[in-house]
Amino acid sequence: MAKKKLTARQRNIERLAKDYQTSVAGLEPEYQSVFEKKTKTLSGYEQQSKEYGKKLEDYEKVLAAYKANPYSSPIVVGNLSSILGKYWKDFDIQDQDFKNTYSFNVPELGGKVTPFELESRGYDLSVDSSGIYSAKKLATTPKFTEQAPVIPDTSQFDTELEQLQTKRKTLGEGFEREKAERKSSQLRAVSQRSRERPMLSKGVTL
Repeated sequence: MAKKKLTARQRNIERLAKDYQTSVAGLEPEYQSVFEKKTKTLSGYEQQSKEYGKKLEDYEKVLAAYKANPYSSPIVVGNLSSILGKYWKDFDIQDQDFKNTYSFNVPELGGKVTPFELESRGYDLSVDSSGIYSAKKLATTPKFTEQAPVIPDTSQFDTELEQLQTKRKTLGEGFEREKAERKSSQLRAVSQRSRERPMLSKGVTL
């Protein structure tokens, strides 16, 4: 079956539509390029945020453990029962003479050290039910030094995308306006011919 031949007006509109489609297609590579740049920038930030969140989570676990037990592992400094015999339970380990006179050999702390010297270094002294005299010190408070990632500025990308969208909208509006004007012009021409040659008006093809 032979293809129906287009009228002059239809061919005119077809050319106009092709021009519009070509113009719109010409904007697509630029739009896609800007969009991909924005996406890449944001994806980099999202990855940094995930890594930061993981480090923060790990720190919070360490901090919780520290709060549960802020002391370092106790250091055994001596055995009061072996030093004081059966009287050690009645002995006041806060006795100043004891703190300044008795010394213990503590290799971890460099050798001989008195209870007073231990306290001056920040150690808390205690004795258990077996007479084991030990020292423990507050551990260093965990610190979180990681810097939170900064949200990237994508306003330039957004501006470029908006401009391209505006161009596309303008092209569409221009196409519709031109199409309407050409159709209106054709209708006016037909109407004019009808008035001039009323007997032929019925045979006019729009």
